[in-house]
Amino acid sequence: MRQKKVIVLTSGSTYALGNFFIKALQQNSHQVVGFDLFATRSKYIRGGIIGEKINDFWPVDAWVRKANRELVVYIQQFKPDHILISGDNPILIGSLAFARSILQDLRITLFWPDTLANLTKNITHLSPLVDLVASYSKTAITQFKLLGFKECIWMPFAGDTEFLGDTSENLFKEAYAYDCSFVGGWRPERELVIERILSALPGISLKIVGPFWSKRVSNMKLVKYIDDTPKFGKAFGDFMRSSRINLNIIDDTNFPAANMRFFEIPAAGALQLSSSCPEMKDLFLEGEHIFYYESPDQAEDKVKYILAHPEEAVLVRKRSHAYVKEHHTYMQRMQLII
Repeated sequence: MRQKKVIVLTSGSTYALGNFFIKALQQNSHQVVGFDLFATRSKYIRGGIIGEKINDFWPVDAWVRKANRELVVYIQQFKPDHILISGDNPILIGSLAFARSILQDLRITLFWPDTLANLTKNITHLSPLVDLVASYSKTAITQFKLLGFKECIWMPFAGDTEFLGDTSENLFKEAYAYDCSFVGGWRPERELVIERILSALPGISLKIVGPFWSKRVSNMKLVKYIDDTPKFGKAFGDFMRSSRINLNIIDDTNFPAANMRFFEIPAAGALQLSSSCPEMKDLFLEGEHIFYYESPDQAEDKVKYILAHPEEAVLVRKRSHAYVKEHHTYMQRMQLII
């Protein structure tokens, strides 16, 4: 495999998905750089925080164009073989057109990591110049083709075991702080499931971590279980490993695809009880790598079963962790597109 020069368009945040791509591509021996269009645009925004907020809702064309000019200059200097756009970046079609005009063999890939309900014109208007769309959802592929994208493949999320702290010899220790936990933003469907579990098992040790819970939760009985403090990296992995059961209540708009949490939980060496995920059910097998539930009633039954069968739960944790490390890493995902 020839080493390639790749620019990944992504937020510069340590926890941005594009940075997992950069790390994986470097591990695959490519020469990779990240370019943060969001931070570049911020240099030109006037009015401080108020200007930032205004730009979120009514993007100022001049600020976006100045940021894209910096990108174009960088492309001209770096001369990439491949540009990988990670998610909804403020990239202008003219920037990609310019890049193609000076780099005849350039290949451009878009990874779309979100529900189609969040697909924007900013992305769809890139279709004439994007060679490949990699979608986290298999069912979205037909829709991308209808929108004019030439080639589309299914590329689910993956797991980064190192990022989540897979360095401990006691990864599968059986000392737990919680019986059941959930990590993720508040959604009404998520509150409903957790409420049902708590109602069925009032003595359960429970923890909820994620944004908007304290402000939006309806059932005040859940308030004492909420921790608004975000967790990242190894701290995130340690928290998931500290729970006997990690709920993955997939957002209704993500159905039937898997979210990032679907892979992060087993990558951390933790046990997952996930809502129905048809796109993954033939890969992550019930009782082998994961447990699934189809309804809130079934969720409470599965929690009871798992807590009553601790030895089986540990075996599922170990098998799922090994399975992700062998078949579902970002290195393997990048081999699909670069």
